[in-house]
Amino acid sequence: MKKTFQKSLLVAAVAASLTSAAMAAEVGQANLIFPYITTASTAFTFITITNRGANAVNPDIAGGNRAIPVPMHFAYGVKATTAANSSACIHADGMATATANDVMQFEVSDKVNMLPINGDNTGVTTSVHYPYTTFDRHGFLIVNSDPVTYGAPAGTKLFGEAIVIDTLSGLTTAYSAKGLNSATSGNIDFTINNTAIAGGPETAPVGGAPLLVVAGLHGVNPVTWMADAVATTSWFVVPLGTEQEMTPSGGGGLTAGYNMYSDLYLQAGAYDVNEAFHSGATRTDVRCVGVINRASMLAEVPAANTRRGGSASLVTFNAATAGGVTVDGAPAGGTAAANIEHKSLVYKIQTSTAIGTAKTTVSREGTL
Repeated sequence: MKKTFQKSLLVAAVAASLTSAAMAAEVGQANLIFPYITTASTAFTFITITNRGANAVNPDIAGGNRAIPVPMHFAYGVKATTAANSSACIHADGMATATANDVMQFEVSDKVNMLPINGDNTGVTTSVHYPYTTFDRHGFLIVNSDPVTYGAPAGTKLFGEAIVIDTLSGLTTAYSAKGLNSATSGNIDFTINNTAIAGGPETAPVGGAPLLVVAGLHGVNPVTWMADAVATTSWFVVPLGTEQEMTPSGGGGLTAGYNMYSDLYLQAGAYDVNEAFHSGATRTDVRCVGVINRASMLAEVPAANTRRGGSASLVTFNAATAGGVTVDGAPAGGTAAANIEHKSLVYKIQTSTAIGTAKTTVSREGTL
């Protein structure tokens, strides 16, 4: 029964991956980040990566029409789903390969073997799984095929997406890696928009956002939530830095602080659904990845006063300034303006039983 279910699930996931990959319209880059993956025992994370860039031609093959395998470095940053937000991440990495126009598909924890189903028998497509014996991790995956660092052909352009299905929580979601890459090379930097270089996954706040000058706050995400009686709301956050800072070989990862603020009053707190502001908040720190909620960022009274729904600015503290926290891997000579812990990828998680069995949704939050 379990194998039949897994096979049916896999076929559906592969079909969805191929369809959306073919429709992808983004500009490919030599790196990707998959910000949310899970290896929970009841969950499946299917990854699809394809390379549509210019590739060197293998002269050993007649006609010269078979591309040399493109090397890709996989780096995981994960922690137990029950781990404290302050806990260090576990590091895992390895090298994978794929040819031009190849479609690499795999389940992150290798619960399901994709190759017998999708029929890829070229022998040059390899992926790097997180050990399938560990079933309680969540985190992110960075894929880097930088020509200088890893010898990939110039013009490598990767496209990627993930499908996440959790049979326990009722979660069925998919996301594209579109716009989540960096335009830098080598030790890729996912915070580059804050250092006046275009092309990162989250731009620095624009339009005179006042929080830029308050206590070293940089990343600002407008967030909303439903009434507690309808849905349980939390946010999955990934502090951004360079690849080596986010997934250091010694493990650990970056730490950032999070709080809820009002742009108008420049005070910590949140709005209720009647636009009344309730001040009082407590910063919560997250290392590598974590899940935060109103209770971890608001004082007791404003948390209770916003239980029927509300909004706030979710702010990422820059750990290089007053009000931040000490982090591992800060760049030598880094400054408050150019340091690493001032942006995050933020995803809202909402779970509800209001219409029957548990249903969970995941959606990316915007940036001011």
